[in-house]
Amino acid sequence: MQSKKLIKITRAALIAALYVAILWAIPFWAFGPIQFRPSEALTLLPLLFAEAIPGLFIGVVIANLFSPYGFIDMGLGGSATLMAAVLTRLVIKLPKKDHLYKIAYRYFNKGIKAEKRIYKYKIALGMIPPIVINALLVPVIIIIGAPDLEWGAYFTFVASVGLTQLLTITFLGIPLLLAVSRNKFLMKDSSIKC
Repeated sequence: MQSKKLIKITRAALIAALYVAILWAIPFWAFGPIQFRPSEALTLLPLLFAEAIPGLFIGVVIANLFSPYGFIDMGLGGSATLMAAVLTRLVIKLPKKDHLYKIAYRYFNKGIKAEKRIYKYKIALGMIPPIVINALLVPVIIIIGAPDLEWGAYFTFVASVGLTQLLTITFLGIPLLLAVSRNKFLMKDSSIKC
């Protein structure tokens, strides 16, 4: 029992440390109206591990300690990540009687093909919270944190942050999620089986 708890705490700490390390590997792209944070690839991990939720939150708060936007980035950025991580985790909890299962079973034979199709739907649904929440809240941080910017630029920043989130999660996050989900060692104590 203690061993599983220790594994979950360690996994959360590792996710937080990875987020910080990846972000600070290229910090000049991590802040500002045009953001590229490769560490956002980790935002799909709540689909596999519940402990990824506090790991991501702590990682974002620590990574934003030296943000040019100050404490607002730590608070609002951390809150945005926490909300997105919780909503991403809820996707995996969709009941088996959900409409996704009915669609998958209707178009595929029962069994492994349908289960794989449902997993793909859940990945697609799991991408939505980190993309949408960051696209809506990060521009608020940028505009409040940089007083010379006008609120008229909000929707431009929404598009910019949303696009970079989409690209990061699609091209880095999904391959990472699939690699982790296929690794028996990493998935040993996961709360979900893929």
